[in-house]
Amino acid sequence: MSERSTHALEFTRVFDAPRSDVFEAFVERDAILAWWAPKGWYTTHAEMDVRAGGRYRFGMRSDHDPALMYIHGEYLVIDRPHELKFTYVWEPGGAGERWREYALPGVVTIVTLRFRDVGKATELFIRHEGFPTEPGAEQHRYGWASNWDCLAEYLIHGTVKPHARS
Repeated sequence: MSERSTHALEFTRVFDAPRSDVFEAFVERDAILAWWAPKGWYTTHAEMDVRAGGRYRFGMRSDHDPALMYIHGEYLVIDRPHELKFTYVWEPGGAGERWREYALPGVVTIVTLRFRDVGKATELFIRHEGFPTEPGAEQHRYGWASNWDCLAEYLIHGTVKPHARS
């Protein structure tokens, strides 16, 4: 029996906002619709049952493609405002087809977010693990970094992206 190789990514970023605000941006539906997705993409669909064992499903699209790309998962840990942990699964089809090599449809990965006070700011740590390939992990590093640029704008301005476009 061979052991499956997995890859992970980790990084931190400091946000100029209280820890409770940064945490809530990940668990409030209106916040997710306002900032979640890399630049040039928009989250137009968000179902969330925010509790341990609850599920979520987000649909994202770009201005250049009306097809949605979905992710879904299960909340594993919700420790306000310290830690959030959830599974993360890309669904096959839609806009995700062109990212198949990196999105790894059907592969269950795990995201752990830890929130820590740094003065009046918040340090946010991410570990996203369980990628079967290094390129898959690295592509997600770029996606998360762009996502967090949008989160930073949201925390300052309260909105970043237009709500659902059809």
